[in-house]
This record gives sequence, C-alpha cells and structure tokens, in this order.
Amino acid sequence: EISACLVGSEMCIETGAYPLIPKIAEDGVFGPDTEEAVKVFQRIFGLTQDGIVGFKTWYKISEIYVGVSRIAELV
Repeated sequence: EISACLVGSEMCIETGAYPLIPKIAEDGVFGPDTEEAVKVFQRIFGLTQDGIVGFKTWYKISEIYVGVSRIAELV
C-alpha cells in the first residue's frame, strides 16, 4: 500500500518544477484533489491517466523526486 501522505508530499515538491500539476493541501487523504493531480502528472509523463499510483506512476514520481533532490544538493 502506498501512503497517500507520502504521495501528496512528493507531488507537492514536484509542483514547483511542474506548474501544470495542481497544488494540493497535504491532509493525509488520497481524495479527489490528489487523484486529479495524479492524472495531470500521468498525462504530462505519458502514463495511463487513471488517477491510480501504480508501479509506473510511483516509479516516475520517485525518479523525478530523486533528480530534484540531487539538483537541490548542488545549489
């Protein structure tokens, strides 16, 4: 099971670099706003737009998070 809070946290971090992804409040609930943000993320990265954080979506979120984190370390 993927923690909705963790997904929300990583999605919020990524919205700075990807302004098309809606900003959502971190509330620990994978609700309609989080689902919509996931769908937009999936559309941007050519993934199936189902609003479900499956393996491919989670892998892409993790890949971007690690990349952004490494860039931040250089600054």
